[in-house]
Amino acid sequence: MFSNIKIISRSNNLEELPNMNWTPKTRIACICNLELGLGEQITFYGAQAPLLEQLIDIYKALEQLGAVSKRFRLNEYEFLINQCLGRTEIEVSRMNWNKSVSVLLKKTDFYARPHIEKFKLNVLNQLFYSTNESIRKHYGQLLLGDYNKLDDFPIGTKIETVITKNVKTFRRGFVVGQGYSKNWASFFYIILTEGKIYNKRYRKEDLLNTENRSD
Repeated sequence: MFSNIKIISRSNNLEELPNMNWTPKTRIACICNLELGLGEQITFYGAQAPLLEQLIDIYKALEQLGAVSKRFRLNEYEFLINQCLGRTEIEVSRMNWNKSVSVLLKKTDFYARPHIEKFKLNVLNQLFYSTNESIRKHYGQLLLGDYNKLDDFPIGTKIETVITKNVKTFRRGFVVGQGYSKNWASFFYIILTEGKIYNKRYRKEDLLNTENRSD
């Protein structure tokens, strides 16, 4: 799938890396390669670089369960993704100048999970550590799904851990997952810390919101 993803915005023909001045209205694109196999690849850059939201839509289609068929267009390239009976089929074609179609990639039993997880972690690390709360929460929802916006720790919240009976190690990071524990009868949280998604479940009292701190 896509590799060497570099997230940028473009203004006045100048590329800008993720920063605190971005807002959800910033037009965010991805310089990247599309791996076709056997060492072949397509490079998207400059005006051809797809929007981050376009790549998120493609990966979300790969993640869906049940019978799904979706098409996506990136410049002259078309992506067809079919989900059926637990199998993922993906086809990438190029629309030629004479209106003919060239199939560049076709896989009938594509194991998408590692590609999805790698993409998510890449985007989270590039955006969450370099931008602000509004960007983290906007793209966190697009990338990771809907969440309880009224919760104390919405996805994208900057946090640090509090040493409790449940927590023995101090960490700083960001909330990237929510769930509900019947045993605790409360929500739990998953965090991104030191560039990795840490699968330990944290309770509300285990976390401190640090959005308004300058450190």
